[in-house]
Amino acid sequence: MVRTLRWVLALLAAGFLTSACAGRWEGWGPETKKPMFVGMPAIEKLRPEARARFAKDVPAPNFKTAQYVWQEGLNGAVYGRSDFEIVTAREGYAEIRDSQRFNFRCSFWINEQRVLVAGVMDQMVSRAIGGASCGPGGVGYFDWEIAEITNVEGELFPLRLGNRLAYTQRELASAGNASQSTGPFGMTIDQSTPVGTGFSERERISTVTVEVVERISDFYSIGGKRIGEVFVLRRTSKSPSETDVSELHYSTVLNWPVMHHHGKNDVTWMQEWR
Repeated sequence: MVRTLRWVLALLAAGFLTSACAGRWEGWGPETKKPMFVGMPAIEKLRPEARARFAKDVPAPNFKTAQYVWQEGLNGAVYGRSDFEIVTAREGYAEIRDSQRFNFRCSFWINEQRVLVAGVMDQMVSRAIGGASCGPGGVGYFDWEIAEITNVEGELFPLRLGNRLAYTQRELASAGNASQSTGPFGMTIDQSTPVGTGFSERERISTVTVEVVERISDFYSIGGKRIGEVFVLRRTSKSPSETDVSELHYSTVLNWPVMHHHGKNDVTWMQEWR
């Protein structure tokens, strides 16, 4: 996410909010117009061909809300915080809302609604970005979903040291600008504007590998809170333009990642939960 924040900042400063949300389309295929979800991501909107058979063994999250801290390294400066909510969870999937606020060279917010497996593997995302003090203002959006999952190999759950899961995903995405509207989730996308039209702009194929590389029997958060058993999961995603590697500390008590190492030195960690 930190690398994402850096290009978001650069584009916000230049006034290209839409491009920031779109991820600049590097490594994506030519323009397409294929059906996507309409409105906000939801479990019932998952395509049959995108439903992951490996989701069936995933336990439901054992908490409802949480607060995350974003910081530079284990002992570095805090540059962001987020309020996180599990909207619903069933069949191995979780539908979540995440309201993020950053002060990273300039201040801005990112609101997301997502459907994902185990807090590790995204299936569907809708993201709004705005409030930038270094840009012209306004709101940009980015919608993304997995249209198909193929070539599934291995298993991840039940978690055991050495487990490895690999699969190929076909992704669809679209981006644009939206007006601001106030709702229960704060600043959200106004669906009356010409965004979230249900058609993709771009498509790409990527491969994902998730491996269980370590077990820690008694883990403590950066803030000193005892969490208990965690498994360290290494997630590698390869697309035509990049290879992204991150590590997540997955709690078997909360059934969710409690710490995420991303970028070179940056980390996101769960500070409170209930």
